[in-house]
Amino acid sequence: MDDAIDIKQLQSYGMAIEDKADNIVRQLVQIYLEDAPDLLQTIELAIYQEDVALLKRAVHNLKGSSASLGAMTLASICQELETLAKTGRFDHADKTFSRLKTEYVRVETALQTQNVWT
Repeated sequence: MDDAIDIKQLQSYGMAIEDKADNIVRQLVQIYLEDAPDLLQTIELAIYQEDVALLKRAVHNLKGSSASLGAMTLASICQELETLAKTGRFDHADKTFSRLKTEYVRVETALQTQNVWT
């Protein structure tokens, strides 16, 4: 579970902001955990409808927020989907999305169970 997120990425926020870090990082994690499920639903819908623009937008958003919290594997899978969207090829998108969902569960669990901001 430890490799689902890069703890050092989150801890760097704490070093940069000192006393207010706990609250800020907790808020970042909370916002991420609230927004990511909606983005995953949007990605799934975009794949089902083969909607290139919607897929690009949703995957790009999830990729950025995941990377900022240290979820680099998740961000990498998002990049794969973003590349598929740019080519307009959806033939492997469902398998890639399945990997994305699995990795998100790992990230979600890691963020919820580890005190990553201290």
